[in-house]
Amino acid sequence: MTLDGIDCTDIYFGNVLQRIRKKKRLTLEILGDFIGYSTSHIQRWESNTHFPSHFESVILICEVLRCTTRERLDLEEAYYCTVLRNRGLC
Repeated sequence: MTLDGIDCTDIYFGNVLQRIRKKKRLTLEILGDFIGYSTSHIQRWESNTHFPSHFESVILICEVLRCTTRERLDLEEAYYCTVLRNRGLC
């Protein structure tokens, strides 16, 4: 299935989050402290076993990571693809 022409099959929130976090040289612990989640919680996101239940968490992550517009769009797209996949729509 596609999301506005984007194939969601291979887009995962955790992969994009990890790529951006590492690019910004932020540890799991520091990111967790800033957004109010444990290291293990963020690890589950990055391993694609869980994802944030609220979009507001994605916005907060982008603010903490000081995402560029492109990074923010990538993370938002990955979030929506993950939500669709989780609901069996992708």
